[in-house]
Amino acid sequence: MQVDVHVSNRNVDFAEEHFDLAIRGREPADSRLVARRLEDAELVVVATPDCLARMGTPQVPEDLARHECIQFELASTGRRGAFDARGVNGKSRLRVA
Repeated sequence: MQVDVHVSNRNVDFAEEHFDLAIRGREPADSRLVARRLEDAELVVVATPDCLARMGTPQVPEDLARHECIQFELASTGRRGAFDARGVNGKSRLRVA
C-alpha cells in the first residue's frame, strides 16, 4: 500500500484529481460524497510572548482588531476567512489587520 498526502485548503475534484479521501473542516458541498465526523475541533487564538509584548495582551475579542493576525485565504474564492469570536453577548465578527 502507498499513501500520498497532499495538504491544501482548496476543495479538490475527487474524480478529476484522483483523490480517494479528504479531511475537511466542514460538510462537503458535493452531496454525492459520504462524510463522517471525526471529532469536534476547536479553533484557538495563540500568540508568541514577543507578539504580546509588542502589541499588548488582548482582554476582550474586540482588542484583536488592532493585532497582526495570520489568516487563511480561501483557495476557492481568494478571500480571507473571517475571524469570528464568541464573547459574552454571543458572536462578534471582527476585521483584523
